[in-house]
Amino acid sequence: MEQPPSGRRPAELLIAAAALLVVAALLLWKAAQPESMIAPQLSQAVQTEPAVTEIQPTEAIRTQTAPAEAATALPTVQARTFPLNLNTASFEDLLTVPGLGEKKASAIIEYRNAAGRYDSVMELANIKGFGETTAERLSAYLAVYP
Repeated sequence: MEQPPSGRRPAELLIAAAALLVVAALLLWKAAQPESMIAPQLSQAVQTEPAVTEIQPTEAIRTQTAPAEAATALPTVQARTFPLNLNTASFEDLLTVPGLGEKKASAIIEYRNAAGRYDSVMELANIKGFGETTAERLSAYLAVYP
């Protein structure tokens, strides 16, 4: 079989053309995707406090069964990224911790005001109504930063 003037066989040219089309299609697909789908942004700086984000905490959003109008009718609240700094968290911040109500949030702040800064989350066990089990469970949501 005689070779074309380019020195390549037609099958090799077809394979090369197909490979180029695949690469071009991938590049076009990547360009069309939102940045968050391709590679999540990672924070370059070390944070001493967690970031605050805005969310709509509604049952409609969690279950995705209610109409969209219901989600927009509710007020926006601040949601915290955990863990919270036990030495600087406000009463409102502590209320965002699962399992902490007003009474326990107040007790945490009263203890901090009376005894000074917390040295560890396990110090919560010293507060009336808290035990070691509760302190261990809350360690997923609370921390002591320098």
